[in-house]
Amino acid sequence: MNATQNHVGQSAEDMTRDVSAELRRRGIPHSPAQYDAGGNCLTCGEGGRCPGVHTFEEIQNAARAASRDHTTRLPAFRVTYGDGESYVTSMAAGVTLAEARAYFVGTRHTMSDEKTTKTVATVEEMTP
Repeated sequence: MNATQNHVGQSAEDMTRDVSAELRRRGIPHSPAQYDAGGNCLTCGEGGRCPGVHTFEEIQNAARAASRDHTTRLPAFRVTYGDGESYVTSMAAGVTLAEARAYFVGTRHTMSDEKTTKTVATVEEMTP
């Protein structure tokens, strides 16, 4: 079986035509699949197993899922100085607590009076 044939030996083009005809027969709105540069369907994520068409509902569900993936909250951390004063800051998506601690702990910050400096003692992750 080559890459353009499905599990019953039908070509990808034939399968797409048959699926589209069946959806049309049932009155289900659908649209041709769209693919990324790697050949993966933007709706189902499949390459060689994509049916070649998707219902509007499938396309909308995939768009909603992709939107949720892109609206990830930024991680927030409480940065505390040696004297107990603290503030909350966010960092780039994906930054871990260990990375935030490595970045902040031990650093010296000049305060707003431009005379006082404080050293970061601890960093804790804020839960959403």
